[in-house]
Amino acid sequence: MDSSYTYHRLDEEAVTASDDAAIRAGQVEAFPTSAAAPVFAARRWWRRRPAWRWVARDPTGAIAAHIAVHDLLLGSAEGPLELIGIAEVYTRPAHRQRGLVRALLACCHRHARERGLAWSGLFGAARHYASSGYRPAGCALVVDGAPPAVNGGFHLCPLHPAARWPEGPVDLGGPTW
Repeated sequence: MDSSYTYHRLDEEAVTASDDAAIRAGQVEAFPTSAAAPVFAARRWWRRRPAWRWVARDPTGAIAAHIAVHDLLLGSAEGPLELIGIAEVYTRPAHRQRGLVRALLACCHRHARERGLAWSGLFGAARHYASSGYRPAGCALVVDGAPPAVNGGFHLCPLHPAARWPEGPVDLGGPTW
């Protein structure tokens, strides 16, 4: 963890106008060719509004890296499943290769464990998140009521040694986050 950066949790309702502008600019910069770029130009979330965010600030106070975090309640044959959903992960180009996302994920995981949650999930490339404990879930997901299908981009990180993912499909209760 680079000690010249500071790490902060922001409740979604408490994001300031200047932080909102910085978050949206970082998202557009990180995802310039994706379908999300025009959405991020207008608002700071893609499909679902997150509950909170973690940011890394550089010594000037500018946001250098960002993660949106969703409090989720998914459905499974074994009952409801609470977890955090990680989304909108980026590091500004001038701050890359310093472990900022890994440090932010560690903050997210610690906060989730303190709240009694056993899992963190995200959609992304395995190579970016394996060092933080994420592995392909390999389970079928129900997304927006569609028939269950395996999404190869869905990854899970157990937050407790005894965490057990349920058997069978898991219903996201809406779109991906």
